Amino acid sequence: MQMENCLIYRQSISVNHKMHWHEFYEITFVMAGNGSQILNGKQEYLIPGTIFFLTPTDFHQVSPDPGSTLEIFNVMFTEEMFTEDLRQLLFKDNLSYMTVLEGTQFNTVEEEFNIINNELGKKKPGHEIVVKGALEHIAVELVRSCLENTTPAGVTLPNLQFPSIQRALTYIHNYFRKPLTLEEAAEQAQLAPNYFSECFHKATGVSFQGYLQNLRMKFAAAMLISSDLPVTDICYASGYNTLSHFTRAFKHRYGQSPTSYRHIKQLTDVEVNKDVN
Repeated sequence: MQMENCLIYRQSISVNHKMHWHEFYEITFVMAGNGSQILNGKQEYLIPGTIFFLTPTDFHQVSPDPGSTLEIFNVMFTEEMFTEDLRQLLFKDNLSYMTVLEGTQFNTVEEEFNIINNELGKKKPGHEIVVKGALEHIAVELVRSCLENTTPAGVTLPNLQFPSIQRALTYIHNYFRKPLTLEEAAEQAQLAPNYFSECFHKATGVSFQGYLQNLRMKFAAAMLISSDLPVTDICYASGYNTLSHFTRAFKHRYGQSPTSYRHIKQLTDVEVNKDVN
């Protein structure tokens, strides 16, 4: 069931879902079952009530526990679904959100997912408005629970006082794996390219190209140590057009080739596991 800028799935997961990522945003809600996910290389446990927000920068692998089936809702949406209020809510504190909802909060969020599911299925007049409202309510409950009950891990975007640059950064994080120009980012901020470049550097401390390269490199490095995907696949998934360019950029950043980086990290992990055991 889909709308132009929004998709929703109700799924029963009884087998492992391989490592993957999306070019859109996603909020996932676990209604039943137990399992785990590898989120950006870190293992997280999944229990009924678990809810988390994923950006295009994130990648994960979902695995149900033996004999268990995960019953989940996934709502996936593009940045066109962001109202300014929703954007400020999710990115104001610059956190990656994951928490567990219980009691009233669980029931409230499950009902909102059901509303989105029904509205996108029937597509009655005004369904887009209802879907946006339900999505915003889910986001509010997610953020409130995270801030009240847990300390969300990770940083998605730098904390900025410039709303126009914040809009551009959201766009960059959504499309960093595609060819992306300064002019496109400046258009999102509604600023002239030269002025945008100046403001971007003042806000983030780095140039537009430097920020984009850093984002791509972090994604590639995490994929190398968290998956067995071929280096060529990771190269293209990270936004590079040629393997030679990717390898040069990676060596410049990490001082070794992608293959060597993966091998050394894997050996380190083996040694750590030996020491633990």
